[in-house]
Amino acid sequence: MPPTGPAAARDAYEIREGVRDRIGDIRTCVQQESIEDPNLRGRVTVRFVIADTGEVRSAETFDSELPERSRDLEDCVLAAVRRWSFPARPGVPPADVVYPFVLSVARPVASTSGLIAGKRRVGQWFALPRTQGGTAIIEVQSGREHGPAAGVVVELTIEDRRGLERLRTVTNDDGWAIFAGLPRGATIRGSLASDAMAVSESAAVGADGLGTILVDENTRLGSP
Repeated sequence: MPPTGPAAARDAYEIREGVRDRIGDIRTCVQQESIEDPNLRGRVTVRFVIADTGEVRSAETFDSELPERSRDLEDCVLAAVRRWSFPARPGVPPADVVYPFVLSVARPVASTSGLIAGKRRVGQWFALPRTQGGTAIIEVQSGREHGPAAGVVVELTIEDRRGLERLRTVTNDDGWAIFAGLPRGATIRGSLASDAMAVSESAAVGADGLGTILVDENTRLGSP
């Protein structure tokens, strides 16, 4: 879900990418809270304001579905957002952003389509030796109904000496988003347009193909 707000001067895409660059801060909050509540799951929507300097001037809870016992987690998320900074855009009006975070404890998952045997940490890249080098396959699973999620928009960010490039495609019936012809040595990261928390780790493109699994907490099976 993209960020919303009355100010259009600061690009919404830039804001979303900035949040995803810093999503590890939110995951740290979840992991800390999971010690007390290993079944933690819920959504918190944060409203924050970005000044033209890029600093976050304020952050507050816009809506929360977290249980009362998870109030410390909510406070941790707000504190993390208040520490964020975005690229400076001198002279632009403040950006009023409303951003949802679906919070849950990350557990290893198994491929539902035979991409790889065994369980893997969500967002962790693994080698696919029988797949051509320069290929990345992202399997997307529905967090609501464990199984492949078809029709989900997946984005791959590619960074190498030529600069930054972003590719998009849609998952097939197996829940796979396939990216081919990637430059060797480039750094890649996968993410989902529908779930702000669904971001992979970074990995370098090498001789073997690469695969990872992401879980979409917002999409049901068969949902486009």
